[in-house]
Amino acid sequence: MMEGKEGDWECNGCKNRNYAFRSFCNRCKNPRLLVDTKTPPNSKWLP
Repeated sequence: MMEGKEGDWECNGCKNRNYAFRSFCNRCKNPRLLVDTKTPPNSKWLP
């Protein structure tokens, strides 16, 4: 997996790399809160 900028996240559903500001996967539309397991819960990037 390529490392992105701080807060970028990978969808566990389709493995798409998403920008930090996205709340839903750009490809499969899964909500970030359900599929992003690597961003810490106290991150400023989570909604």
